[in-house]
Amino acid sequence: MFDVPEQVLTTIETHPFPLVFTALSGAHLYGFASKDSDWDVRGTHCLPLEAVIGLGSPEETHELMYEDDGVELDVVTYDIRKFCKLIVKKNGNVLEQVTSPHVLSSSPAHEELRDIALGCLSRHHFHHYKGLAMNRWRFVDKRDHAEVKPVLYAYRAVLTGLGILEQGIVNANLAEMNAEVGDEAIADLLVRKQEGEEHERLPAALLEEHRANFQGYLERLESAFEASSLPENCEGGDRLNDWLIRQRTS
Repeated sequence: MFDVPEQVLTTIETHPFPLVFTALSGAHLYGFASKDSDWDVRGTHCLPLEAVIGLGSPEETHELMYEDDGVELDVVTYDIRKFCKLIVKKNGNVLEQVTSPHVLSSSPAHEELRDIALGCLSRHHFHHYKGLAMNRWRFVDKRDHAEVKPVLYAYRAVLTGLGILEQGIVNANLAEMNAEVGDEAIADLLVRKQEGEEHERLPAALLEEHRANFQGYLERLESAFEASSLPENCEGGDRLNDWLIRQRTS
């Protein structure tokens, strides 16, 4: 586990709503945090019953961003209803968050939710990860110079998608995934990011090599989608609904 700054822990302790869980996301989850990476905290909270059964439309997202003494913090938590709906919609982000190994706060409800979420894996998570990977690469092409970080994000997305479709596992850590793949090009990028700065640049010649390499993984992802034995839809919807009702009324 990382040496989490006090500012991060204090922000969690003073959250305005009861938390089911919070965990690290972003570069710390993806396995390529550098010394100046910001701290991305994600999770889910439970709004009070009276806030969700009346005529009003409560805000389901709590967000907080600030910098304190060199610590950049980005906190986003969703109310449990929104979080569950995103799981059903095959949103890979919340799937990674609830299964993150870098837990900052937890509860028995978190343990149950993680188990239910894993039961909601579907072959159509492919669309989330393909779209995310391609969007990351489009971001690379929009810049007038190449940076290591967005290329790593593109690789991270496509390899996480492959893990779900080929093995039925959720792993967002690129360093761990690449330990199995053994891709020296990705290993070099990881070193550049971890030993460099947040916006470490990538030589133009290397970018073209990575473009071809990334395209190969994208084609493999498409093949994995066609061959996947995962179900078409979330099969844990009833359990998820029961969990949500119990948390809201408890």
